[in-house]
Amino acid sequence: MSAQDEKYKLDENNSVYFEEILDFEGMSSEELHKRLIKTLKISDYSLLYQDENEIYAVGKFEVRLRKHALIFFKTDEYNCLYDLKINIKEGKIKFKATNFFLVPLHIKISTFGLGSHNSSSGLTGIWSTTKIPLDIPKISLDQYYKKKLNKDKNLLFDDVENNIDAFKERIKKILNEDEDDW
Repeated sequence: MSAQDEKYKLDENNSVYFEEILDFEGMSSEELHKRLIKTLKISDYSLLYQDENEIYAVGKFEVRLRKHALIFFKTDEYNCLYDLKINIKEGKIKFKATNFFLVPLHIKISTFGLGSHNSSSGLTGIWSTTKIPLDIPKISLDQYYKKKLNKDKNLLFDDVENNIDAFKERIKKILNEDEDDW
């Protein structure tokens, strides 16, 4: 991960997070907020909280983890769930993605959000990646970072980085588009 150290950051608890500030010169905070909410809903994020200055959401994407056993590789697929916090100011946003957890792909986690109902497990409640029910097996991304399992040994960190970059590019594209007034 030496070439990618600037993308992954570690907090005081040695947990992996991504943080970036994006500039949108000339765009009001109200317009940024409106377009961010639209983008998050279209991108299937579950909104947990929002006000005019910040948005909290839960994101989900698929990742692969290649494990080595003797001379063979085994690749497992997971849903990667994470908390997303977006702060909004005039002409700029700051997003921070934290609390990455891997949940086996065969466990269907369809919707998360404040007061949501998880259709696959029948559970209802306030959801966050830090509050996944105990009966669902989950793995923290941090444990793979601490073991220094970089992209040469598995696909996990490439998949996480690619998905965070795709999110960032989607935000830039949608927020920079002219509003369609037809």
